[in-house]
This record gives sequence, C-alpha cells and structure tokens, in this order.
Amino acid sequence: MDQTATVVAEYSAHRQICWTASGQIYLLWDDITLTIPPVDFNRMVNVLEEGVFEVNLCRISCGQCWLMQAEPGCFYLGIKNIGFNLSLLEFLNLVRLVREAARQLKACHGLERAIPSAAFEKETLCVTSLPH
Repeated sequence: MDQTATVVAEYSAHRQICWTASGQIYLLWDDITLTIPPVDFNRMVNVLEEGVFEVNLCRISCGQCWLMQAEPGCFYLGIKNIGFNLSLLEFLNLVRLVREAARQLKACHGLERAIPSAAFEKETLCVTSLPH
C-alpha cells in the first residue's frame, strides 16, 4: 500500500478505507488490502446500498462488483477477483464504513465526479431477487 495513504473511514485497525493523493482507494479488511479506483469504489457503494434494501437478495451487480446472499445472514461481496464472506453484522459494518468513506472522499478530497453526491447513482445496476 502507498505510504502516503490517509485513513478516511475506520471500523478498526484492520478494517478501514484509505485514500492516496494519486487517487487510489484502499479497502483494508482483516488480512486483505484491495486497491480500488474511484469508479470501482462507486460501483461498490452502489451494490452495498442496494443490498441494504433488498429483502430477498439473490445477486446484485454493477461492473465487476457483486453482492450475493446464499442464505439469510450470510453475504458474499465480490470485487473483481477478490471475495469477502460476510456475516450480517460484518455486512452492516462494511456498509457503514463505505458510507463514511464516500462522504469523506466527496467532502475532503474533491471526488464529487467519481462518487456522485445525491443518493448514490445506480449506473448499470443489475438486481436479481429470489422468488417469493
């Protein structure tokens, strides 16, 4: 990770989102450090925000980011070729972390164009719900 990274949102020392002056965003989640360009971060924000409101979530995707719920309380977030298995609590904590990072990145680092300000823009978002 870039030595000049600034923490923009933190849940714990092992779960945080950082930003660099070169414009890269880093998601640190336990032992994984994932470099995310702003456009892909925006897609992750979109997927997570949509996932919060889907009761019978099967799969939501936006670009190379997707969210699935295999069974109640168990989520899988995929970003490019990296995947995260998340409990319901971890999923909600990640949503809070990403929301705060998006707010900070827009306010403090001038990423308004890369991260839309109004209720996160759902570009090419695909939602698939389980049948009732």
